[in-house]
Amino acid sequence: MFRAATYEEFKQALEMGPHLALPFIINGDYSVPTAPQGMRANIRAGTLWLPIPQTQFSLHHAQLDRLWGKWQHMGPERRLTEYAGRAVVDSRKKAASLGDVMDFGDLGPSVKVEEIMDTTAGPLWYRY
Repeated sequence: MFRAATYEEFKQALEMGPHLALPFIINGDYSVPTAPQGMRANIRAGTLWLPIPQTQFSLHHAQLDRLWGKWQHMGPERRLTEYAGRAVVDSRKKAASLGDVMDFGDLGPSVKVEEIMDTTAGPLWYRY
């Protein structure tokens, strides 16, 4: 994962490795045949995503954020501005950009992605 030369390569390695590992460990089999009848509405692309407890979710995604930050700071001159994908999950409309606005609702002010790409600078100011 840390050998990835581009954001897209890193994202793919992160998604297929650490990101998917914990949900499978916590909830076991997510496949359609074993999904409880009431949960089948949550199936996307043949996979069932069951909710995991908030504590595990938060810790797991903090770890993913740490891994991304570590990768970014292995080549900050380029990696702190590398960002790609779709602007909205399950949308084919628009590519994501650093100018996209993240709306945090009541949790805080909306910010552009470019403002929070580097966690060691404002407004976040944290380092793992």
